[in-house]
Amino acid sequence: MMQQSDIAAAIAVKVREARRGMALSRKALAVAAGVSERYLNDLEKGRANVSIGILARVATALEVAFTSLLPGAADYYS
Repeated sequence: MMQQSDIAAAIAVKVREARRGMALSRKALAVAAGVSERYLNDLEKGRANVSIGILARVATALEVAFTSLLPGAADYYS
């Protein structure tokens, strides 16, 4: 079973990779998702306990499926 910190770290990697893949700055993504740049920074470092609502807004801003930002089986057993 993954610990909460492991889940946050897995989400952090997925958000950061998706943002970089779109060549977006943290500021641009924060504005598009309606969160502060500091919050997004904490999210990308695995230090934020993100709510489902905020993660959904980030996914929408990144134009990816919400579920693509969640840890999957490979994240649990890698």
